[in-house]
Amino acid sequence: MCRLQKYHVRRVTYDYGCCEMNESNLVVLALLWYIQLSSQHSSTKTFALPSPQTLRTEYLDSPYGIDTLTPRFSWKCPFTNIKRGQNQVAYEIRVSEGTFDGPKETPTPTAPVWNHTENTNNTIGIVYAGPALTYRQIYFWKVRWWAVDQPTEETASEWSAWTVFGTSLGEWVSQWIGRLIKNPARPLQIRTDFDLPDGIRQAFVYVAGLGYYQLYLNGQRVDSHTLGPFTVYTKRVLYDTFLVTSFLRENDTNAIGVRLAPGAWTRFYNGPLMLRLEMHIDLQNGSTVQLVSHGADSNHTIKFQIKTHWKLHDDPCTMADYYKGEQYDARLEQDGWNAPNFHAANRWEDAVQVDHPVGDLHPHMMKRIRKLDVIKAVSMSEPFPGVYVFDFGQNFAGVETLRVRGPAGATVTIYKGELLFENGTVNNQLIKFANMTTVYTLRGSDEIEIFEPSFVYYGFQYAQVTGYPGKPTIDSLTGRFVHSDVDEVGRIDFKGNSIEANILRGVQHCVRWSALSNLMSIPTGCPNREKRGWMGDGQVSASTVAWNFDTAALHANWVRAMRDQQAIYSAVPEIAGMVTDIVPDPTPPSARLFTDATWSSAYFVVSLLLYRRYGDVRLIEELYEGFEAYVVYLDRLARESEKSGLLTKYKYGDWVNTYPRTREIHTTGPISVSFSQITDYEIFAKFARILNRTEDAVKYIELANRLKLDFHELYYNKTAGGYRDGTQTPNILALSLDNAIPRDTYQTVVDAFLHDVVVAHETHSTTGAVGTKFLLQTLTRINRSDVAFALATQTTEPSWGWWVAQNATTLWEDWSGVADLSHPPPPTHNHIFLGSHWPWVYETFVGVSQDDDSAAFEHVVVRPIHATIPLETWKLVCKEKVKIFNIDGVNGSYESIRGKVSVSWSHAKDDGSGTLFALSVEIPTNSDAEVWVPTQNYCNDTPSFDRIIITESSRGVLANGKFDLSEGIVAGRYDSEFQAVILKIVSGKYAFAYKLKS
Repeated sequence: MCRLQKYHVRRVTYDYGCCEMNESNLVVLALLWYIQLSSQHSSTKTFALPSPQTLRTEYLDSPYGIDTLTPRFSWKCPFTNIKRGQNQVAYEIRVSEGTFDGPKETPTPTAPVWNHTENTNNTIGIVYAGPALTYRQIYFWKVRWWAVDQPTEETASEWSAWTVFGTSLGEWVSQWIGRLIKNPARPLQIRTDFDLPDGIRQAFVYVAGLGYYQLYLNGQRVDSHTLGPFTVYTKRVLYDTFLVTSFLRENDTNAIGVRLAPGAWTRFYNGPLMLRLEMHIDLQNGSTVQLVSHGADSNHTIKFQIKTHWKLHDDPCTMADYYKGEQYDARLEQDGWNAPNFHAANRWEDAVQVDHPVGDLHPHMMKRIRKLDVIKAVSMSEPFPGVYVFDFGQNFAGVETLRVRGPAGATVTIYKGELLFENGTVNNQLIKFANMTTVYTLRGSDEIEIFEPSFVYYGFQYAQVTGYPGKPTIDSLTGRFVHSDVDEVGRIDFKGNSIEANILRGVQHCVRWSALSNLMSIPTGCPNREKRGWMGDGQVSASTVAWNFDTAALHANWVRAMRDQQAIYSAVPEIAGMVTDIVPDPTPPSARLFTDATWSSAYFVVSLLLYRRYGDVRLIEELYEGFEAYVVYLDRLARESEKSGLLTKYKYGDWVNTYPRTREIHTTGPISVSFSQITDYEIFAKFARILNRTEDAVKYIELANRLKLDFHELYYNKTAGGYRDGTQTPNILALSLDNAIPRDTYQTVVDAFLHDVVVAHETHSTTGAVGTKFLLQTLTRINRSDVAFALATQTTEPSWGWWVAQNATTLWEDWSGVADLSHPPPPTHNHIFLGSHWPWVYETFVGVSQDDDSAAFEHVVVRPIHATIPLETWKLVCKEKVKIFNIDGVNGSYESIRGKVSVSWSHAKDDGSGTLFALSVEIPTNSDAEVWVPTQNYCNDTPSFDRIIITESSRGVLANGKFDLSEGIVAGRYDSEFQAVILKIVSGKYAFAYKLKS
């Protein structure tokens, strides 16, 4: 039997017939393919539409190893200036087998695999549905689109460029090798020589190193990544795939060298240093040869295996500790150790097979961690003779680059921290177990020696240097910013030079640097004391990070780590991604809550973010069983241990709010876990609806609604007029739950909440990790965006603006930034979670969000802050003379998975046009939007509807109370409560202006 070969072009299916796909047939098929390619490339045709852009496979740009044989494809359809609303109505996608031709690594499609056309506007998550893909194969794909019904060749877009993806290795035949020493502190070097024939077509290497590794071929570093992907190593180990054809020497001796270092693997799992590697080399004659790691003590032979002899030796790096730092003795370097024909026989020992338990191998499907920006010191001081302190002017996660010349054996010590003592030396005493120290011993040379730590990273702003031969200059030490190399997707430009604009700029700077400092293949708590995937920190800040950076692959990896760590009772951990598995208590589940449900809620919150932001349904399908097991666990635990059916057992509460720690935890702990339980049920019900699992959806939404009644009964405090003791976070959580507060009580709670914020605390927050995420959103929800803006731009302690006034360059763990040594651990100055308010700045202040039922920004909502304030609140704002407009305007943009969404607004122009409010909007192809154009007359008289004039690019949209709907504007209405004109628009660029008829 053979598979029927089909080829789809312009909705017409051509059969190649039932044939044995032998070499001759493949040649003919490829010839037909290239005739068509040639005709396309030689054509001088003018295309009706631009070619698709930003082609991605499983969220990644040209990944060489993917963990599925049914990959998902995505692309963006660029704007045209011909017509608004010119959305995709059909696409054609082509997938071809391919190869990289020789050392130049020129990509070449070779044979068609799948052609598919479909009438749809969808460009996201298109699932490959052709003939079965094979492991260890390179494929190419491209796409074109149509914007008209009944597509023809004449109405098609230009084809996109070919993009590449590679499938995973599949079955591994190599062995883990290393040295049988557990919990080593010193890195290793492992090497082997090997001979290759000529006629190499392409070569790929697949490598996993525990904990961290650096790979060299013939003396050259294969990739510039640093550290390694953090994961639950006993469940899942991630390996890298590299195209290495250009590194190899044909018909000659070659060499592989690998440096291995402990990292999180040794720190948290006590594992030995281990390497697993395979190289597959395809030759021009069609054959393949393999090189594999294997112990000298094993009889590990496979067909077509290249002969190797793996040897190992201690690395010149004499210590690399996850928290303490790195020590390196350059005198121990062995020149040429990673190059061919290095004589290692007498000095190096044999590598042996290591059978330490680890998880299954999976491809590394994320952007790698890299050393990126160079950060120059802004000053250098000498507080004591021979003690030099470098100030980089910026707190960051990274390492230092040392430039030094001196005698052999001279030792330079670099001690790092976030603060200084009054005497000008580095203060890191609050994080005693994280010494953050680099020690470099010079080789001794007339040349300048340059050194960067390879296997650690630190969190610091200041570096204190001792032992430097002579006196350094300010250029003797620079910094390198280390983080996952994620793409920037969001940016806000605050117009004007007011105090408020400068505060928002300063906070945005802090948000971005803290976000990147805590992206190390998973979200981390901080880059000095924690360096772990705390789920409370990560879930409250997930949206903040995703508004600024493309975290689709990174957050998906983190959620899978949570799944990997689900324990025997289906509990979900508080830390995910780099600690050992949860060990379930042997007592019944009613006897102990293993984790704080608020922290574990990241399992649902982050998964929902991935669906909402990227339309990721496959992840929900993949993890649904784990989601279900967890909500069943929560329900069972609550019913067995709690009278109300609500969880109340807690650990952390509203971490680091402004109250004393004991009150903070006791007051907010129970209500936080109850809130998280209810929201987890609601999110699970949403996932069930997405997957058409109606029974589960109904069951858990009904359960959530019943628990809301219990929530009010248990936590409402009539005396306080709010929940628990009437402080901010309990009331915020209650107000954030739909229909949890009875109607006759709602306004009482609102009034109590506002009184606490505005009067009792003089427009300051008292919230911590849990409440801050919802603080500004809740104020907008109760129609007080004016108060939210005042909080966002507050300048006195505690506030984000006060941090900026203290010259903060990152977000702090505590509002005061001062250590309370009676309640360790002390706060650091580079935590992300108190920046969880930043989505409000995008969604409400700038005014770019999406409809509640939308995914991947298919249905955008543009609603600037002015249109979130009802008339009654405006009257109050004007009466109190709140400076809500003490900012000239804003430019904000977000590069969604469909394309760029941008909003720019300004008010009260003095250009003689009479414009009171200008609003420019860009909506990507395949999306639409609801746009709220504010029409307040500020603190003047409220204008009547027939006086409102709305124009778009100088064309009339509304005048004399009548709409003129054209040019992409499909509907319009006026909202008198919020004094805004609401327009439905299709994709395109628009420039709206609001004026008043005199």
